[in-house]
Amino acid sequence: LDYASPEQKQRLIDRIVSFTSHLVRDAYGNYVIQYVIDQKDNYVNGKVAQYLLGNIYELSNAKFSSNVIEKSLEHNEYSTKAQIIAEILLFPSYYEMLINQYGNYVIQKALQEAKEPHYMELIKVFSKIQALEDQR
Repeated sequence: LDYASPEQKQRLIDRIVSFTSHLVRDAYGNYVIQYVIDQKDNYVNGKVAQYLLGNIYELSNAKFSSNVIEKSLEHNEYSTKAQIIAEILLFPSYYEMLINQYGNYVIQKALQEAKEPHYMELIKVFSKIQALEDQR
């Protein structure tokens, strides 16, 4: 990508993005997607995010793909970040995410990137979990 002409770069990125669902789960492929996200092209990053949406819970709990979710939260327009955060707010188990060795980093990144009203929604959810833990 670094040495390609603009046309070659665009064709290559389009092709890579079309394989996002597979590459994010791969030990090496996830680095390719992270590299594409690091180019900070909002249009391309939005396309990557569209491949991730609907699978955020599963991908957040996995070693390779959790890094891609974090990058997506960091390098996207807020409207796209909000879609990811909205899906996080629908997770079936917040507690499992918090104790997961990969998922907890996604939650931390979501808290860093969230704006109102999403930020307060996340805080409310995790405050309830803390209250339940305190009762144990």
